[in-house]
Amino acid sequence: MSSPAHTSPRSIAREGGERPLLELAPDLVQDLDEGARRDAGATPVQTVALERGPWSPTELFAYIEQPLGLLVAEGLIVRDTLLADSTSSDLVGPGDVAAFGAAGTALVPAEIRWAASVPSRVAVLDMELLRRLETWPGVTARLLARAAQQTSELAVQRAYSQLPRVDLRLLALFWHMAERWGRVGSDGIVVRIALTHEALGRMVGARRPTVSLALKELARTGTIVRRSDGSWLLRQDGLGRLRPTDVPWEPPEATLVPSVAAAPDAPAATDREDQPALRARLEELGRDHLERERRVREVLARCAATREQLIEARERRASRLRRSSSRR
Repeated sequence: MSSPAHTSPRSIAREGGERPLLELAPDLVQDLDEGARRDAGATPVQTVALERGPWSPTELFAYIEQPLGLLVAEGLIVRDTLLADSTSSDLVGPGDVAAFGAAGTALVPAEIRWAASVPSRVAVLDMELLRRLETWPGVTARLLARAAQQTSELAVQRAYSQLPRVDLRLLALFWHMAERWGRVGSDGIVVRIALTHEALGRMVGARRPTVSLALKELARTGTIVRRSDGSWLLRQDGLGRLRPTDVPWEPPEATLVPSVAAAPDAPAATDREDQPALRARLEELGRDHLERERRVREVLARCAATREQLIEARERRASRLRRSSSRR
């Protein structure tokens, strides 16, 4: 699956103002007593409104000094992970917590790209918000539990992306999405997300033609049918195909190899052989770091310019209002 050429996303983020926590994520305060729920729910949280299109979380620096992550309050965001010539996609929807600017590990040169599929709103999680929530540790605990739950869901996603048959991968994907975006209809479960065959391929690790053939077979049996409005209809009898088989489970062999310190004057031969490759990799990482730093500086400069324009616009508006008031 070819990855798209890199283009710097235009700025689609706009300051969304502060919103009460209860409005953005009511379930975070549901375990508190009535008084605490009212007080914690009134905690102001900075939000950012996103237009439809690609964007970068670094744009949040224009509104928050130390963003740690984000919580999707409204809309739908696609997060793409680019590695070699492959692109893997996952959906980030209301209630999901995402790490700020996560781009894989330092040694695996993966890149993360973001795009708002529809106009969306994200709540910014920063140190100031954590300080405000210190009085109610239950809220922070719920945030941590939500992040842990998403990690478990990613493990399930990794499992079904390894199924040998693409139709089974798609079947698992749609039922996975049904837990979040499914509604019970008269004929089955309706998943109200319009996805192209290319997007589905990125989500299950398959090429578009293979996805098209698998969807055709699933539609023929009535297991998954695409409706005229772009949503999907699922029949529950297809779930039986995903039940684990009766093959005995054996845990994989994975142990830590104890480190043995080599004598300083007699390095192992493999160490000498690895040194040029490691040195080249470190140099490549250094160049990559400088390039990322340059991109961040560009985004920060654009954000600073946007902030100045907003301030000037507010001052002009305030001046016009003062003049209009004085005439009266």
